[in-house]
Parts: sequence; structure tokens; C-alpha cells
Amino acid sequence: MDEPRRRTIAIFSAQYLPHMGGVENFTKGLSSALERKGVHAIVVTSAYGDAPEHEDESNGVEVFRLPSAQLLDGRLPIVRNGGRTRELLDEVKRRMPDGVFVNTRFYGLSLMGARFARELGITPVVLDHGSSYIGFGVPVLDSVVHAYERAMTRKIRSCSPRFFGVSEKSAEWLRTFGITPSGVIHNAIDAEGFREQASGRDFRTELGIGKDVLLVCFVGRILKEKGVDTLLGVARILEEKDLPVAFAVAGDGPDMALLQDDTPNNLHVLGRLGRTDVAALFGASNLHFFPSRYPEGLPTSILESAAVGIPSLVSDVAGAREAIPSDEYGIVLEDATAPVCAEVISWYLDNPDVLETQGKNARKWVESAFSWDNTARQAIEACGV
Repeated sequence: MDEPRRRTIAIFSAQYLPHMGGVENFTKGLSSALERKGVHAIVVTSAYGDAPEHEDESNGVEVFRLPSAQLLDGRLPIVRNGGRTRELLDEVKRRMPDGVFVNTRFYGLSLMGARFARELGITPVVLDHGSSYIGFGVPVLDSVVHAYERAMTRKIRSCSPRFFGVSEKSAEWLRTFGITPSGVIHNAIDAEGFREQASGRDFRTELGIGKDVLLVCFVGRILKEKGVDTLLGVARILEEKDLPVAFAVAGDGPDMALLQDDTPNNLHVLGRLGRTDVAALFGASNLHFFPSRYPEGLPTSILESAAVGIPSLVSDVAGAREAIPSDEYGIVLEDATAPVCAEVISWYLDNPDVLETQGKNARKWVESAFSWDNTARQAIEACGV
């Protein structure tokens, strides 16, 4: 007797692993959690590097990578609307998805996913991962990008999807475009799994950092908008004060030169790390520092640091006050300039007991409030599957 067909959700995400980023990790976590709940997950994404066109992951997730061009250092993938793209989408259609879940509003692949849902008679669910316009710091370019985002949002709205935000701020940002959000579907983390996957790397020994030194880590894309320039300013201030603080920076990106030119002695640039090494870095650190100005949704790095019991010092980006609901869990700064951040880190030196307490509270909170089981359940309910 044939086995009954499993419920199936197609997740359209403009970028996916091996491309690194928050949305990519979100898609990986959600698809894995759906499979654990008995819902087949199909990820439809853009081709990247030499990743296979079609892939069956070990956890049961299927991945289809559509022919694409990667623009703006991979930040803007453009799907090629040729015959091979249609053939791959027909393969997805043959899996008879019961729901279509679209990550972000403004990519061509997002619009493709919303239209794909309507072809099947399905109401698409669109999850927004931002909280303001993306900017590059160049007024002319930014105006073009903002106009593009508004135009793409109008097009995806024409498909009459249900819109959600990945955080409260993200959901509120949708109102800028005249969209009434249906709710929030939070970013999440497998806290226990993240801790257990930590590699055996001893970063303090590698970098020559003693146990009496406060180790502050930064994990993310190396972009000015992510606060890399602020990080550099803080390191210089604390170096001038000759305080026992060291910084370890994990990541890669277009602004790497900022960290490689005239680097302070207390700042160590590790480059891009795999997730097992990232977990080990958090475990070796005392504090996670993320002074981002980027239009975040809910930064994965805040959840990762909490998962290993390390508090975060962050700017007031979207999702920060949900992951850090009070100063008992970490610190969210409205003024995240270098002098202010340096002052707070100096304060932590004199209050190590606060670091320990915040870390324990953050771990308990993220384990209870930001599990993939909860997020997958919310996605299933939103899709009506």
C-alpha cells in the first residue's frame, strides 16, 4: 500500500546555503523543523557557486536552485527566467505543495514565489526580515534602491499574500507600505544543538588572550552598516585606556579592509568561520557586541550568543528588545556610538557578576521563547497546512 502523501510547504528564499546570512540560516532552521514535524519542506532559491541544482538534504529537505546572476557581491540575486527555471518550478509543482512561504518582499524570486502560489490557488505567506530601507550610504544609489523596494512591494501585494514580520519592529515596518501585518513569526534557534556542535578550537589560546581578559566577540557580515566602524572605534578607545579587553571578529564582507588597515592590537580578525567554530567562539567569549545600523529583522547572532549563555550588548535594532526584554538579559543601547559602547564595556570589567547573571537569564529566555518548534508551528498555521 502506498504511503499517504505528506503535507508539503515550498519555501521561496532568494538566498540559501552555502551563501551565508541571517535569512539563509532562518530558512535552514525552519525547513529542518518542518521536516521534524512531518511536513515536507522544499526550498526554492537562487543558484550560488557550485552548489547542486537539485539536492536532497540528509534531514529530508529538498532544495531547488534556479539559474541566477549574483549582483552586488551576492546581495541581489537575479533569477533567469528561462526554460530551465520553468522546468525546475514544474518539478516543484509536481510535489503538490499545500502551502507557499516566501522570505522577504523585494527580491525577484520572492515575487516569483508569490505568483507560483497563486498559480496553484494558494494564498502565499510572505515573511518580512527588515525594519527599514536598505541603504548603502550613497544618496543617489539609496534613492534607486528604495524606489526598487517600493515597486517590488507593490507587485508582490498584487498577489494578495498574508504578510508577517520576523519581529515586532519588522511587522510594524510593513505599515510603511500600507500593509496590515497578520502577525509575527519569530527567528529562532536550536539552542542545545548550537551548543553541542561547538568545535574544539580554543580561541583564547590561539589568539594569546588570557583568562583575565574580557573577550568581546562580533559575528556577522563585515559591513559598515553592521557597525564594524563602531567596533573599530571602541577597540581603539579601550586600547588607549590600556584596559584588559580583547575583540574577536568573525565574518567576511565588502568592508573587510576597514579591519585590516591599522588594526588595533586588541582586535583579532578571524575571517569567516563555520557554525561549529562560531559556537566555540561564543563559548570562549564573555560578551557579544553587535552595534548594527542595518535594517535587521531579528539578528541570529543575538540568539546564538544567548544559547551558550553569553549576554549581548547591541544597538536598538529590530528584534533586540524581544530577545533582550530587560537589562537582566543583556543591554540594548539607543545611543550605540563608540564612546558610549566603550563606557559600557568598561563598566562590565568592574561588574563580572552581571555578565554571568545576564548570560544565565538570556539562555533560559531564548530556550523558552525562540525555539524552532514554535516557529515551525506558526509557519504551518499561517500557511493553513
